[in-house]
Amino acid sequence: MEINIRFLYPSDSRVLPMSKETVNINFRVTPTLKKIIEKYIDQDTYINVSEFARDALREKIRRDAPQFFKEMFRANP
Repeated sequence: MEINIRFLYPSDSRVLPMSKETVNINFRVTPTLKKIIEKYIDQDTYINVSEFARDALREKIRRDAPQFFKEMFRANP
């Protein structure tokens, strides 16, 4: 299963003002992980897989590399 995620720069609109520039990042997950993600999206407030993945990646960076997370708030091209 391939998941295509569209990122907004400088980041998602829930974190910073939305930019019109975007990039695509693709990655593969197992069918089992896809089903778990879909179940989670159905019971939570996420609209789609891309929104879930952006939020999960932001949380991972915030937790494991806070210095990089802070950079999202400093630069506003």
